[in-house]
Amino acid sequence: YSALEWVLKMDCQVVKTSKVGLVTSCFSQLEGGEIKTRVEFVLGVIRGLGSNMQLKERKEFAKRIYALGSIQPPDPRNILNCYYDRKTSRLACYAQENASITFDDISVTEPPVIKTVDIQTNLDIIRPWLRALRPFIVVGPEGAGKTMLLRHAFSEIKAANIATINCSSQTDSKNVIGKLFECCSMFNTNSGRVLR
Repeated sequence: YSALEWVLKMDCQVVKTSKVGLVTSCFSQLEGGEIKTRVEFVLGVIRGLGSNMQLKERKEFAKRIYALGSIQPPDPRNILNCYYDRKTSRLACYAQENASITFDDISVTEPPVIKTVDIQTNLDIIRPWLRALRPFIVVGPEGAGKTMLLRHAFSEIKAANIATINCSSQTDSKNVIGKLFECCSMFNTNSGRVLR
């Protein structure tokens, strides 16, 4: 409860949301029956409530939550770049993956993903949302890698089809509806028509 109060008091959300939205975001990182330890719970709270904060505030928030949970992060200088390692039953730091990329791996439409520490961290934040089919927004400057991150995350889901809508100030509901009709099929159900 004190974590939620701190987030509300700091008013540091990137995308403004309600108290219910914050709680839902937090729970989305805790559901699925995978959370079995206090350490996993604390990490889920940090990811759930902190995912909508600027980096500076997110780090401060993580420090507070680790302290509340009496947990020592593996690297206090990089407090957000860790995950729960089930093999060792403790927090571990992400490590830069050494990927060897050949010329054949390079494609203009789907460039290879080098799993940097930041990529691994962000993938672990959005995976629970993807598994639970939860809506979410990825925010960042142009060229930051938002599309690449999402394409890679969706590529891990076998039955996922991706439809991309590049939004601007000129985008309206007709653009979104048109894209839905372009990518989906309409079915009649007991409750009316649905797109799938």
